[in-house]
Amino acid sequence: MNALVLGRRRQGKSTLALTLGLSRRKTVVAFDPNHQYDFPSVGLNGLRDAMESGQRIIVYRPEDPVDDFPVLVSRLWPWSRYVLLVDECTTLQSAASLNKTLERVLRQSPRDVDLIQTTHRLSDTHRLTRMLSTDIFFFQTPSATDLKMVADEYSESLAAAIPRLGEYECAHWWLEEGGLIRWSVWDHPEDWYVRINENDDAEGAGAGSETGVEAGAGAGIEV
Repeated sequence: MNALVLGRRRQGKSTLALTLGLSRRKTVVAFDPNHQYDFPSVGLNGLRDAMESGQRIIVYRPEDPVDDFPVLVSRLWPWSRYVLLVDECTTLQSAASLNKTLERVLRQSPRDVDLIQTTHRLSDTHRLTRMLSTDIFFFQTPSATDLKMVADEYSESLAAAIPRLGEYECAHWWLEEGGLIRWSVWDHPEDWYVRINENDDAEGAGAGSETGVEAGAGAGIEV
């Protein structure tokens, strides 16, 4: 999976991203520059022990995202079967530029390593990120710029559906085997709710699993 989760603040994107990661049944390593995930964090020196112990969620909070991301990736590169979750990925890219290490992850990661990125707007992402995504999740937006990009690059019917999404709902666009394109609306947000901090309602809704281990069983079927 190479997923992109798009949504404004408090729509649920960080929550959905974590649920997607947990649904892969692998260790989730969250690169968390804005402290969205309120779990014990590890430093680079503790990363190996956390990976070897099979810790389910590993949170790394960089002091400088641009400088620290290449070091994190270099420490992770020998490992397999994990999910790299890059929250607020525009710390590493824009429409005009892409961090070289993130480009390496996009192009060269082994097949058993998944990448999930979150950010606010499609128009803030680099074209390579969009072109290599296998799954994109859109929360409601009224942005004419972003909706035009969705219509031009993905689907006119998808672009028409996004402004009509309800609270915490999202639209899932994905590539099937053979490159076939599909999209659907996920309209049961309680299926993918997990706690990401001490406030029960933070970036999500419903009363799903507090640990996230079993969350997403319904929402994650398509991924």
